[in-house]
Amino acid sequence: MKSVDRLIRISLYAVLHAAQDAANVEHFGLHGPRHLYCSLLVNSGAPVKDAQARLGHASATTTLDIYAHARNQRRRPQVLGGRGVSIFLC
Repeated sequence: MKSVDRLIRISLYAVLHAAQDAANVEHFGLHGPRHLYCSLLVNSGAPVKDAQARLGHASATTTLDIYAHARNQRRRPQVLGGRGVSIFLC
């Protein structure tokens, strides 16, 4: 079963990277959009409890531990991309 899981993961990344190449953006993993989504939630002023519920974290502490940097860096965006398209993470 582990070999099947590995093949599925490799296939997902192959499709993801092909789409990223077609969009002319740097490669990022499957976790990247989740992290971006939560960072945007936190930066927009959404309550931490809302972010916790949307991400399925057991506690708000988990959400704060992982995404506290987003609250601390609201005015200092980082840029991902570089090949014509940029994604801003805060």
